[in-house]
Parts: sequence; C-alpha cells; structure tokens
Amino acid sequence: QSENANGVRDQGRAYIYKKTSADLTLSKTIEDTSLPIGAQLGRAVRLSGSGGNVFAAITAPGSTYIGDVLESGEQLYGSAYVYKLVGSVWTQEVKISPPKPRASFGISVDMDSAGTMLLLGSTSSGGVCQMYVKTNGVWESVEKQSFYPAERKYGDNFGFSLRLDN
Repeated sequence: QSENANGVRDQGRAYIYKKTSADLTLSKTIEDTSLPIGAQLGRAVRLSGSGGNVFAAITAPGSTYIGDVLESGEQLYGSAYVYKLVGSVWTQEVKISPPKPRASFGISVDMDSAGTMLLLGSTSSGGVCQMYVKTNGVWESVEKQSFYPAERKYGDNFGFSLRLDN
C-alpha cells in the first residue's frame, strides 16, 4: 500500500500481515521517513517462499531523485528492498538500486519461490526488466539479463507489469 507516511505525500509504507487461524495480524510495518516525496514505498510487493525461507520484495520506484522531481519533471529513480522472515522478525536483507539510472526502477517486481531470483521493471526509455540473482547470500545484477523489446520508445511502458516463471 502506498500512502502518506508522517504527512509526506507519496512517501509510502508497506504492511505485512500474518494469517493466524481465521484472523490477519499485522506482522511488520515497513517505512522509511528519510525517503523523498514521491518515493512510493510499497508500490509493488511480492511475498515468496514458505516455512523457514519467507521473503518480501518491496519497491520504492521514486526513492532517489535529482532536483525537485515533482515540480521540475526530473526522472524518478527507484530502489527495491528484500526482507527475510527470521523467526518472527522481518529483517532487511538488501537494498537494490539500478545498475544504471532507470526511470521508476521498481515499478513492478516478482521473485522466485526460493527467494534467490528477483525481476524488477522500469519504465526507462520505453521500459526494461532487470534480473538479480542471490548467490552465497549476495544479490547481484545480471547485466546480461536485461529484457527489453528491440524497438522501444518513450511511453511504451514495457516492464510496467511482469511475471517471473519458476
């Protein structure tokens, strides 16, 4: 859910709930009051895994910027956060920023069921999807795994919605 946090427009917040018998109980509220206006934390969320390996990928497609983004029309550059459930506590595993400046990086997200592959969408230059892989506990961009159409133009929005098939 992207909502006002501490009175800042579109800064965002994400909520993770746990199902207990017939009820839902709030397990974790994820927010970052240092994020700028327009960050949209929680814009895209993907829960993955089961048992002792449960992960949450949460994006903030406007979390970093140059200048006054909303007034000047500067591009929004985003980020993604991966959290892991350890016992009953959600801990941040990594913050991922784009390897190159990409407009609205993290506009969409998907993660494999093992929590080791992450696909993030961006609307940069007509759109692109970027693959990340976790090896030995380290998340890395797989530059050879950037997906985009051969002919793309501004406004195509490739990567606005995506799905990673296990």
